[in-house]
Amino acid sequence: MKDIKFCVYVLVLLIPVLSIAQNQIPLVDYLNRIENEKSVRFNYLQQDVKTLEITTTNTNQALQNIFNQISTQLPISFEWIDNTNIVVKRLSQFYCLKVLSENLNQALSNVYVESHENIIKTYQNGTVFFTNKPKSKTLKLFKDGYAVEEIEVESLQPNDCKIVKLTRQINLDEIQLIGYLTKGLNLNSDLSISLNPKEFEILAGLTQPDVLQTMQYVPGIVSLDERISNINVRGGTHDQNLFLWNGARLYQTGHFYGMISALNPSIAHQVNIYKNGSSAFYTEGLSSVVDISSAAKPLDQSEFELFANFLETAGKADIALSDHSQLRVAGRYAFSDIFDTPTFENYYDKIFQNTEISALSTNENLRLSSDVDLQYYDANLQFQTAFNDNTTWQINAMAISNELLFVEENINTQDQKDNYLTQESYVVSTQLDKNLSENVSLSSLAYLSYYKLEGENASVLNNQLLNQTNEVLDYGLKLRSDFELSEQYKFSLGYQFNEIGIRNDNIVNIPEVEIRQKSVLQTHAGIVEFKASNFDHKLKTTLGLRANYYDKFSEFKFEPHLNMSFAIIPSFDVVLMAEQKHQVTAQVIDLQNDFFGIEKRRWVLANENETPIQRLRQVEIGQVFNKSSWLLTANLFYKNVERITSASQNFQNQLEFLQLSGDYQTYGAEFLVQKQLQNFRLWLNYTYNDSEYEFDEFSPSVFPNNFETSHHAETGLSYTTTKVKLSLSGRFFTGRPTTPIDQDMPISNPDTNPDINFLDPNSDHITEYSQVNFTGSYTFLWSKFKAEIGLAILNLFNTNNTTNQFFRLSNDILEVERIENQGLEFTPNAFLKINF
Repeated sequence: MKDIKFCVYVLVLLIPVLSIAQNQIPLVDYLNRIENEKSVRFNYLQQDVKTLEITTTNTNQALQNIFNQISTQLPISFEWIDNTNIVVKRLSQFYCLKVLSENLNQALSNVYVESHENIIKTYQNGTVFFTNKPKSKTLKLFKDGYAVEEIEVESLQPNDCKIVKLTRQINLDEIQLIGYLTKGLNLNSDLSISLNPKEFEILAGLTQPDVLQTMQYVPGIVSLDERISNINVRGGTHDQNLFLWNGARLYQTGHFYGMISALNPSIAHQVNIYKNGSSAFYTEGLSSVVDISSAAKPLDQSEFELFANFLETAGKADIALSDHSQLRVAGRYAFSDIFDTPTFENYYDKIFQNTEISALSTNENLRLSSDVDLQYYDANLQFQTAFNDNTTWQINAMAISNELLFVEENINTQDQKDNYLTQESYVVSTQLDKNLSENVSLSSLAYLSYYKLEGENASVLNNQLLNQTNEVLDYGLKLRSDFELSEQYKFSLGYQFNEIGIRNDNIVNIPEVEIRQKSVLQTHAGIVEFKASNFDHKLKTTLGLRANYYDKFSEFKFEPHLNMSFAIIPSFDVVLMAEQKHQVTAQVIDLQNDFFGIEKRRWVLANENETPIQRLRQVEIGQVFNKSSWLLTANLFYKNVERITSASQNFQNQLEFLQLSGDYQTYGAEFLVQKQLQNFRLWLNYTYNDSEYEFDEFSPSVFPNNFETSHHAETGLSYTTTKVKLSLSGRFFTGRPTTPIDQDMPISNPDTNPDINFLDPNSDHITEYSQVNFTGSYTFLWSKFKAEIGLAILNLFNTNNTTNQFFRLSNDILEVERIENQGLEFTPNAFLKINF
């Protein structure tokens, strides 16, 4: 039955393709059609024309126009013998241009070639022929969405097609501002954000164009505890962000257990970030979508990069195998096993505070017998090639690993036990793209994503051994077909299949307890999306619908998507966005000390009981003003997420051990103002949001969201030249909610069943957060390579920030302890990058 469903979906995709893509026909057939319609007769040698094919043109025009269009595509000429007889000859000498896209080496149609004599255009094969050498000195090539190319006529050789590659250029109709916060970060007309790391200039506190760090400068996005693995968007948890790497989902985003991005910044080629109004081809990601592609443009020659800072060393090699194929190898490795730096020590203190690692330093009976061994690495491999002018293929592989090893020793007996915590991911994807015609394209992608978190906690006091595992296997197939109906209208169809399996194990030897849980879910999805551009491209509409079928529940879920923008005047746009999404995965916390209290979240899969399918409904209206180097944006939004579980929200109060299902809703406003003045860029953004939970089974049922930041502001100033880059920024947000205790009676039932006597959940806030960051660099330029040195500083003024606060009962005496997690101290990080 499943195979039948799959075949039906594929046939639905192919029917429009088969009906549209038949416009490249043999020249002989086309000449026969002209003979019948125009009452003329062609005379030719079969060997001259039998192998030639042509893109058909409208025959309801003058014969000479038809002949000119044919002669542009093929090396042939037409000679009238009389009023009805025409001789078709193959040219013995001709001049030719073949126009390709630089990124994909695909033939480009509708490229206009301008000379002094006339303007002609390429058809489906991307080729133009000249009977005689053009008389002008240069030829200019134009195509919408590509940079203008100019070539010397003297470079044309008889009977040889000169290859010309056009560079893709962002369509100004699709982009609102190039240089949003910094060069390389762009604001699109649909209010999505695009990051091009290769063009990236500088942001304060960063040594590289890291996407997970960069997105935190965007209004509405924040990490309340400074961890990459805990990014909150409009009140959502980190697991509600969908991270895609070359089409495959990532279940691990951080090294150093959340302090450093697991994605090598040097390999990302294009990154798109959506908070709302995303394409129907995305699902999950209730809070945001971060789509990362590492596919690069074809290389003229091999390129290499070396990088090092106070935490790691990295290298990348882009190897040009041929004109159509290239190989990329990249990797990063932490050198903490060689020596520790001040940067490493600050990160270490931050991540391990109030965990079992830090508890060993204060325990009277236990200690660490050796230094903690913390290591991480990642590796990337990519191969891409063009089989022909219209077909490209790529395969990508990535490995991510974190490993923590330490030995626990009993001070009294000198007994020792090894403990470890490992976190690793392996991702593979392959993609085949094919242009069937200038208006029809197909794309197919298959992927596999594997994630594993495993910890072994061995106690030297009682010989108890606890082994915990969280494992995810996600694989799938994505098919897509795009149809350009006209310059104003585009239509897309798609089918996606994926299967997710998640395993959670808890095994204890004393007493012998073994808990193993495994769940699997298959999802089929059909997608349809329509894009329109009307009123001279002033009104742009993207309307999509996705239908998800979850076989385990025998249930359909529908997801409409809308993104509409209207240019009231050339410098002022209004944007309306709305979407509904569903999510079947979540990260939950069973116990705060799981996995040593370091990475305590486990991936789980939706079921019919305690973990339902979550649903997002979101609507937003925004405006963009862009004129005279000024940019002003303002957004109002309402977001509602239903069927969340309390275990996914990291409660550390009276809800910590409860299994509740509820909702949260967030409404707010986001603003940004930016001014570009020659080499200076100044910007300020501000976010207000009000986010509340609603758990009907708890009293009070409504209270503030754990990840609410009522007021959040950031400002930055940068100065950039070819060699010098400087950036300074400041960040401020109100303290996150916390639950106070009854100071008069902090412990309830102290004699029988002692517990902390909490007041209403999240009825107080911790202190405000503020931080100033800086980055400066200088670039040395030589003929064959360049080198950049720089310094990045987090928390320039060493501000004392509390990132979390909670209460717990002391193990030794019956009293309540207030625990505070602190932010990073003054943290410098020098870096060196060499390209050659």
